Amino acid sequence: MVLRLLLSTPAADRRRGCVPAVQPRRLSGAGVVAMLLLLAPTRFDAAEPVIRNINLRGLQIGGTTSLVIDGDNFGKSPRLLLSFPVQQQLNKDSADKQAKLDVALGTDAVPGYYHLRVVTDGGVSAPVAIAVDRLPQRAMEPARLPKSAESGDIDRNGSEVRTHRGVR
Repeated sequence: MVLRLLLSTPAADRRRGCVPAVQPRRLSGAGVVAMLLLLAPTRFDAAEPVIRNINLRGLQIGGTTSLVIDGDNFGKSPRLLLSFPVQQQLNKDSADKQAKLDVALGTDAVPGYYHLRVVTDGGVSAPVAIAVDRLPQRAMEPARLPKSAESGDIDRNGSEVRTHRGVR
């Protein structure tokens, strides 16, 4: 019986007098588009955030760390998503491509490496690894290096370079 059902075709069923209970229908192009719009889980007016860079790769336990996150699609109210509780305050000078937040951790936070994500109305960003420890977090200043075209002697303070051009 099962083999007979598997081998049956609509033409053979009609010859035997079998009529299916429901006739299959084809959807028109507009019907397919309407079904896709109804079943689409995402919003078309908002994109998920993207993190490109963070000024600090760590948070201080028992202290407040000022983070500057560069990226895209942050919107007006981005929030941080971490696996532990934090207090976060969005600075007023944040923009769609740069979020500035003050993040405070309690003294009971466990040191280690964690994933940081940005959450907006458009979705959740990919994770970025950060460290959590008791060390103060500060942004590094760019190093001041002498010009590479110059050669010569540097005085003891490191502030003056006496150049020698063509003299050996």
